[in-house]
Amino acid sequence: MVLVPLPHPDTGRAAHGPAPRSEEFGLPAGAACVAQARCLVGTLLAGWGLADEPADDAIVVLSELVTNALAHSGGSRIVCRVRVLGDRVRIEVQDERRGASFPAMREPGTYDQGGRGLLLVNGLSDAWGVDEAADGTGRVVWADLSCWGSGAHG
Repeated sequence: MVLVPLPHPDTGRAAHGPAPRSEEFGLPAGAACVAQARCLVGTLLAGWGLADEPADDAIVVLSELVTNALAHSGGSRIVCRVRVLGDRVRIEVQDERRGASFPAMREPGTYDQGGRGLLLVNGLSDAWGVDEAADGTGRVVWADLSCWGSGAHG
């Protein structure tokens, strides 16, 4: 695959990577949701030509965001979006915002069995955050990862 410089969507500067692509899919919130999302995104990123390491990082980030949505949103459906824009991939997970808690990094104790998901997201992504869904039906937790370039994680 030949990579042609494209304008970076945020800066207008040239960025390396394929043409912008995006995909969205919804899943019922349930025990199989995380595995289904991982499989769908893995297949999608492989089809788009994303190299193994950045694709693996994106799948881990997606997995953590979906797991958090299941654990904390109280909704019945989760929407996942994957966008390749220039030299980065954006992972978005939208929940129905029925839970009271807001996504935030924690400092789990040594023996805590949970609480490390957003630490992983923070370590693997270049940036992440939380926004209200454009249509007001929930919140979107997103993460941007470098995928074609020398951008460092963290």
